[in-house]
Amino acid sequence: ITSYHGGYVGALATAVALRAVADRGEGEHLDISIFETANHSIDLRLGRLLGFQYSGRVAPRAGRVSQVGTGVFPCSDGFFLMTGGPAYMPRILPMVGRADLLDHPDWSTPAALSAPERIEEFIPILLPWMIERTRAEVRDACQEFGVLGGPLNTIADTFEDPNFTHRNFYQTIDHPETGPLTYPGFHAHLHREEGPMPERRRAPLLGEHTEEVLAELEAATPAPAASTEPRVSSSKRLPLEGLRILDFTVVWAGPYSTMQLADWGAEVIRVESVMHLAPATRGQLARPPRDAVIAQGNSGMGFPDDDAGPRPWNMAASFNCHARNKLSMTVDLTRPEGQEVFDRLLAVSDGVIENNLPPNIEKQGVTWERLSRVNPNLVMVRIPGFGIDGPYRSYRTMGHHMEALAGHPAIRSYPGLSLEYAPTAVPSDAASGIGAALAFLLGIRYRERTGRGLMIEQATAENFMPMVGEFILDYSMNGRLWDRMGNDHWWLAPHNVYPTYGEDAWVTIAVRNEEEWRRLCDVMRRHDLVDDPRFADMASRYANRRELDTEIAAWTEGIDAYWIQQRLQQVGVPAGVVMDEAIAFEDRQHAARGFFQEIAHPDAGTHLNVGRAWRASGTPMTPGRHAPLLGQHNEYVYRELLGFSAEEYARYEEMNHIGTEYHPSIP
Repeated sequence: ITSYHGGYVGALATAVALRAVADRGEGEHLDISIFETANHSIDLRLGRLLGFQYSGRVAPRAGRVSQVGTGVFPCSDGFFLMTGGPAYMPRILPMVGRADLLDHPDWSTPAALSAPERIEEFIPILLPWMIERTRAEVRDACQEFGVLGGPLNTIADTFEDPNFTHRNFYQTIDHPETGPLTYPGFHAHLHREEGPMPERRRAPLLGEHTEEVLAELEAATPAPAASTEPRVSSSKRLPLEGLRILDFTVVWAGPYSTMQLADWGAEVIRVESVMHLAPATRGQLARPPRDAVIAQGNSGMGFPDDDAGPRPWNMAASFNCHARNKLSMTVDLTRPEGQEVFDRLLAVSDGVIENNLPPNIEKQGVTWERLSRVNPNLVMVRIPGFGIDGPYRSYRTMGHHMEALAGHPAIRSYPGLSLEYAPTAVPSDAASGIGAALAFLLGIRYRERTGRGLMIEQATAENFMPMVGEFILDYSMNGRLWDRMGNDHWWLAPHNVYPTYGEDAWVTIAVRNEEEWRRLCDVMRRHDLVDDPRFADMASRYANRRELDTEIAAWTEGIDAYWIQQRLQQVGVPAGVVMDEAIAFEDRQHAARGFFQEIAHPDAGTHLNVGRAWRASGTPMTPGRHAPLLGQHNEYVYRELLGFSAEEYARYEEMNHIGTEYHPSIP
């Protein structure tokens, strides 16, 4: 997954660099570290790194159940992933037939629902209800009551999924060697005048287009010779300066997308409301009780020193980690005068990006029909969970629910463990963010070429499916399902994570060929393993990989992880320390490249934040601006961009459109 994500970042970096090249008339060298892109993307790492800076606490391993009503639970035909917590329990309790508990003091307030004992108390209430129902029945109930959840599918299940079927996501592609097979569809869809997306082309045969490419090269005009002198751009202009984007994003995927664009110079204006707290964006609650503050800190994405302060919405690591370099203005789009402001914003903007539940955002007038009428040159990127149409259009979801539907947790889970312990990872959110930023820039190129705006739809679930493409094609070709691989490879052995000296300290080791196997045995001083028939070749090692893992773990468990990494790397064997947040901040590679950058925040204080996802030779590495305070840039937006008079501005303040604090009615 990290390799695919790094490739996706490479595509986005290229799109950004093309704008820089067009602006400056000079080429640019891109430096994309897979290590750094992984620290941006894996399992909410971005927020947990800042959370460690805030609290000094390392994010814990995810347990089977992390908060009340949250976890993977058995159903009559499999397993189901559900997200609860204090904000959703008022919906979950009626769903499972226990609305009566809403009047009980232990279940009626955010503070009571944040108490750790609620977790175990709720399981015997939930499990009987779950066991009586299929995954589909639980899914339907969750959607009826507005609860976040999704079934743990296999790849085979996705081929029969009604939403993928309705949207014709899977495509049959003929190939001269394999014949027709089912492939995952496009990452995104262009809603353009030219009509629907074309059919996908098959993979090329080796050397199939050599003559065609060489003929084109001979006919092409040679490019100017590149300068051999090292160059540092004297321009302080970032490649995306001059682009203005209205940001209606929530939670993770959308904000991560607009962060990429803001990092490279786009003016990203978060359009927020003091009358509504966006879900899981500026925190779970506007005014969290003490237990909720501690619980959020324990999750790895809390508040500085576990103190939410008088304005908690400006303090959470889960927001500040991806909101840097953005602006914030407030307006209530549920009222007519808010819609007037929206029209005026559209008229002076280049694009809109949103990742909300389609019916909800459309009720606020954020539709392509409206946007294109007000400003035909706009580029709109929509990032729904499952699509703007189809049976799942209205389904409430988060990244890990979409991955569950895509079959990823069933593959990633550990051998021998129940799927109740399936890791709830969220690489789909980061992938969706990168893809949406790329889609926006493609839309801008389309506008420059045609003179027309464009709406691009990138469903997060569909965008993620090509990242498990090997598993999809293996099932399509061979009918084979991969299940609970954990850290196993398809055929390499050893290929695992091994315990080392210290508490919860680990190192990864992988061997790709016989020479690396001999070198590993040399470092281990276990030459007897080379001659052991159980490990004679790759196939034998793979067949006996559990015994092999035991032999290697017996060696690693008393040795420092960094020593193992360094020694094996010296002899050409892939190995790496498993880094928690504390180790990441001490890592010499990060330090040498200046990956972490200090940002001062007026409420949260001064802390190290991750740097940009890549580097460019001609673009200065300017320090990032802090995440915006709620409504911090109201005066700039209303007075400078929209031309409001002082009287108009004051009137909108009185009507609770303009503000810097959530309304007292928001919990």
